Amino acid sequence: MINNIYENLKYSKDAEIIDLIDKAKNFEISRITSSGQTTDWLEDSRYEIAILLEGEAVIEFSDHKVKLKKGEVIKITPHTKHRVYNLSPTGLWLAIYITQ
Repeated sequence: MINNIYENLKYSKDAEIIDLIDKAKNFEISRITSSGQTTDWLEDSRYEIAILLEGEAVIEFSDHKVKLKKGEVIKITPHTKHRVYNLSPTGLWLAIYITQ
């Protein structure tokens, strides 16, 4: 169980690390650490709010890109195809997923 978002951070050069903070019927909250990875294309049925707590990243959609820096928030509607370019050697995300 995560009690402090900044404690016990683990990073991998191979893949993002996702730590579940809490989950219920209609939502999920996760902490995600990254080490410069680019994700595969993602398309989720849930609404997502992602907060970049540390680092820089680019979210690529089919028709545009959004560059994010520390502290910025992005909202991704359900079924929106996207991928993440983690630009920093140590990135930290808070991801909130909501089932509508």
